Amino acid sequence: MTAPSTRGERWRRTLVTGWLVGIAFGIADRLGVVAILVFVLGKGLIVAIVAIPFGLGFLTVFVAEKDHELKLGDWFLLPLAPTAAAIVGVWMALVERAIRTIVYAPICLLLASVGGGIGGLAGRVLRTRRS
Repeated sequence: MTAPSTRGERWRRTLVTGWLVGIAFGIADRLGVVAILVFVLGKGLIVAIVAIPFGLGFLTVFVAEKDHELKLGDWFLLPLAPTAAAIVGVWMALVERAIRTIVYAPICLLLASVGGGIGGLAGRVLRTRRS
């Protein structure tokens, strides 16, 4: 696979990848994979509400920043796409939890943006050290 040449193509590819990761998280949650992780790691509420959106935001921006330099605003906006996809995926898989999904959505989006900011900083530091 060749690397995208323009910034727009890179942005689209990153967004599509993020959406796919989010939908995969929703499906994994429905299949019980997330429940197993919560059971193994303990503190289920903290893992589900804090760690997963933060990690999703961090990884989305970290991987994108390692490949190419993003603008500072992209660090905080890019994680919203996969996190929104994860929220929709979880809602679609577990319709009976729709109200909880709606209540926790703003918290998840905020934590994903914070994770994206830290992921962008880490990716930029790593990329500049390689240069």
